[in-house]
Amino acid sequence: MAGIKSKPTALKKLEGNPGKRKLNAKEPVPAKGMPDCPKWLLPEAKEEWKRLCQKLSEMGVLTEIDMAAFAAYCQSYARWKEAQEHIDGPIFVEMFLTGAAFEAIPILLVKLGEEGMLGLMDLLDRV
Repeated sequence: MAGIKSKPTALKKLEGNPGKRKLNAKEPVPAKGMPDCPKWLLPEAKEEWKRLCQKLSEMGVLTEIDMAAFAAYCQSYARWKEAQEHIDGPIFVEMFLTGAAFEAIPILLVKLGEEGMLGLMDLLDRV
């Protein structure tokens, strides 16, 4: 679906309904509660889960139904951090045999990880 995604009613209420449009009284509201941390997450992803899960749940941003999106965020964070730790010094470029330049794999992983995390946090913000 194209266009701007609508904000959940709960967020509109928190912001004081700046658009002054009628709020959706029939919007489904997920039950409060924290999702369980998946056992298959990377160790660093589990640490990120522990760091944020309680806080986001208390804010009403994270609920039971957000488990998959939040797990994907935490896993992306762990991979991003690992790639970030492999980058020492200035950003480097590698060359193909043809002479074409490309950014080294750790740099690409960092960029992809950042994009993934930001996209998943936006998804959690809109759910």
